[in-house]
Amino acid sequence: MLKVIVFLLISTTVLSQKTKVDEWHFIHDLNDLLDQNKYSEGLVKYNSSIYKDTIFTQSFGNYLVLKILYAEGEYKVFESKFNGLKPRTKDRMCADSYFDDKFIKFESITSYCTGIRNDSKKKLDIDSVLLKELVLMHIEDQQFRTVELELRLDEEFVEKLNKSGLNHLMEEARNLPWLELCKDHKTRINEMIEKNGVPKYEKIGPLGVSALFVLFLHHEPSFMDTYFDELRQLFNPHQLSYMYDKVCVKKGVPQKYGTQVIFSKEEKRNIFYPIEDVSNVDSLRFQIGLSPIANYAKKVGIRM
Repeated sequence: MLKVIVFLLISTTVLSQKTKVDEWHFIHDLNDLLDQNKYSEGLVKYNSSIYKDTIFTQSFGNYLVLKILYAEGEYKVFESKFNGLKPRTKDRMCADSYFDDKFIKFESITSYCTGIRNDSKKKLDIDSVLLKELVLMHIEDQQFRTVELELRLDEEFVEKLNKSGLNHLMEEARNLPWLELCKDHKTRINEMIEKNGVPKYEKIGPLGVSALFVLFLHHEPSFMDTYFDELRQLFNPHQLSYMYDKVCVKKGVPQKYGTQVIFSKEEKRNIFYPIEDVSNVDSLRFQIGLSPIANYAKKVGIRM
């Protein structure tokens, strides 16, 4: 009898885990459709799915569902779904730049989010000088120049700059050679941390954290290793996985999470930098909420 009970418990656990993994694949397949602006197809896929109810309980799942419902004009369902979320999840949605101008349509949501944003601002003690310095370095780091030397930045990042009132920094970005900029940024980051330690979230906010993450990625592996424990408190699992793999690349050892891509001169195409355990990489990515390696490969132009 005991053996039967143990067998049933193990079987139930395995089945439950498989269901979660299947939902994970479904969610990221859905996200791929939205990346292609196929919202109608996404709504059909969502409504006909066996995971329709369960994926809305997952952080990334409910985000995608709300995007679909809004894009397809399902406003009553959208508002109902939002109001049914747990407080912590609603708070995260309120801070998401994608929904800023969408929530204006809904009085109840706007009122809720305004209160949350005001409370969040009270909890922060932003060092405006430090934040501006980090954001300016981020702009310089991420700039892409065309033949006409026009500054090009990610649209979402520019939108955040506009909302934060720091968009004027784009005009202050220096047009220097890449290696010279990197050297200067490393020196400034070193001085900043030697003087006051790794900046706290309360001092730089989400925009500053994003900037610091990018700047750390282009620093020396030994520097990232030195402060990795402190960075765990500042960066999310996604960011930490990219940072870990970046360090592996710079050290010349296989990466763990499959986040790093290189261009193969021999094959004349993008390929993954060698992965430590290819057969287990999806399991690791699942644990920290990254997309399946096959979905990621499509986005970065890799044939698998």
